[in-house]
Amino acid sequence: MFQWIVDNKQWLFSGVGVMLLLLIGNFLRRRFTRPRTTDMGLGGHSLSFVIQGPSTPPIALPTTVADIAPDDILKSVEAAPLLQRPDVAHHYRGLRVSWDGSLANARKESDRSVRLQIRCGKESLASVFVDVNPTDYPGIGLLREGDSLVVSGIVADVSSYIDLVEAHVDFKVTDHPDGKP
Repeated sequence: MFQWIVDNKQWLFSGVGVMLLLLIGNFLRRRFTRPRTTDMGLGGHSLSFVIQGPSTPPIALPTTVADIAPDDILKSVEAAPLLQRPDVAHHYRGLRVSWDGSLANARKESDRSVRLQIRCGKESLASVFVDVNPTDYPGIGLLREGDSLVVSGIVADVSSYIDLVEAHVDFKVTDHPDGKP
């Protein structure tokens, strides 16, 4: 082997020979070494994971119901400086709530969706909006403005009103003031 190197030193150490040796060395290095990964401060995730996020984000639903009134949520957002309001509102997202209220409005969005506006609290002007599937609530068409109910769900958005998702509504319809059932 050494004699072959001495006999071919001129072309071996010229540009062509050096390039050939580098290619062979690179091939052998890749073939026999495991790739090293560097964290780069990404928490073990690849760069594409950090940029795009996971394909299906994990959902961590809260299990306890927060003891806060809708008025308190809306007042805290309203009391914040204008440019901080979105950040303050964001802190309430994901909060599981349950509130007593009365039906203020109902609008059919589609065959599978009715949007309910609920006023929570006796003196409150706070509006809570939920979308429900009318097939889950067969008597929803009989509701009247002012009917009592309990709404529970997860806060999805807070602006001048509160939007709930995964909402459940319990209607407490008794007799109406006009004497009709």
